[in-house]
Amino acid sequence: MGIAAMPLLSRLYSPEDFGVLAVFSSTILIIAPLVSLRYALALPLPRQNGTAINLLALCFGFIFLGVLLVGFMLGIFKVPFLEALSMEVLIPWWWMVVLGVFVTALYELMTLWATRRRNYRIIARTNVWQGVCECFVKIAFGLFSITPLGLLLGDLASKGGGLIRIAKEFSEELRKLPSMVSVGRLKKVAYAYRGFPYYRVPSQFLMVFSQQSPLLFSAAIYGAGITGQLSLALMALAVPVNLIGGNMGKALYAEAAAIGNSAPEKIYKITKNVQIKLVAIAVPAGLFLFLTGEFLFENVFGEEWRRAGIFASALSPYIVFQFASAPLVQLMNILSNQLAFLVINCIRAFFLVASFCMAWAWDLSSMTFVYGYSFIMSVFYLGVSLFVIISIRRKVL
Repeated sequence: MGIAAMPLLSRLYSPEDFGVLAVFSSTILIIAPLVSLRYALALPLPRQNGTAINLLALCFGFIFLGVLLVGFMLGIFKVPFLEALSMEVLIPWWWMVVLGVFVTALYELMTLWATRRRNYRIIARTNVWQGVCECFVKIAFGLFSITPLGLLLGDLASKGGGLIRIAKEFSEELRKLPSMVSVGRLKKVAYAYRGFPYYRVPSQFLMVFSQQSPLLFSAAIYGAGITGQLSLALMALAVPVNLIGGNMGKALYAEAAAIGNSAPEKIYKITKNVQIKLVAIAVPAGLFLFLTGEFLFENVFGEEWRRAGIFASALSPYIVFQFASAPLVQLMNILSNQLAFLVINCIRAFFLVASFCMAWAWDLSSMTFVYGYSFIMSVFYLGVSLFVIISIRRKVL
């Protein structure tokens, strides 16, 4: 649905509008995973439901407190923050960023609970509902030329759509929270899974920052127009990664968590099979995009989006490695090697920030900037895949 709507949206909204959306969405995606202190990632792991329910309650508490803090900070610093990104147009809509952080964090929490329950059907249904809501809102507002607000509201629908439905699916379990939760149990689960806030909070920030920072730096250096072109390229390429790779990662994580450390050879076999199949899909698709990206974007999205096609062609190697690696990243939790994940993301963030500083200091072209980003990310995702597979293989041996 997202792919089908893009040719129409690219004619209803300008590259500058997509540039505003890019900064809006990137800000939400960087902040939202942090408000739960990443305890949410531990939900599939506890053997006892009582422990998991207390962990769920702990996450709810951190999310509400985190969103209040985000709202307070943005309320004070919204003007200098958005002016630094050349996005003054977003100042009246700063409160939508806070709302986006809230619904995104809650939806992630509930999908991880669904992953624990191995209820993939409800995740799929809410994904479809999110796509329907996003397309309807963006197209409806675009037809009435209400821009860029239509893109912002559509983005909120894509992040929080289906939240009520997935909560209703587990309403009986949620009603048990007051009777099963106690301060003592909350302290116990917070201590038992303390590795997640210690290591995964900075790791998650660095990971999402690295994913979203090209759009933020592009906005600061090249302006809204170029950022919109880059945003459309990344948005189009992210659809298969998020839809197939992301959901396969959740399923792989749930299966590996169910197997546990008692049978690492089974986890290794599943991981290896998943990786081979993803590579078999990604390589031909990436090669096709590399050769035809400019032609495809110009004819599908319109002539003004030709540069986005050139960007997509340059990014195709990175997307291949990201698509193949996406499900494996979830297994870092099974390996209980949070420090390694932190170190990996520190290295990636360092090289990305260094490349952005060079682009700014040396006044590099946007094309050189995109090629450098594609190379760094290709090396990173290849390294992550190799690290996870080798780590699991060592457990088997």
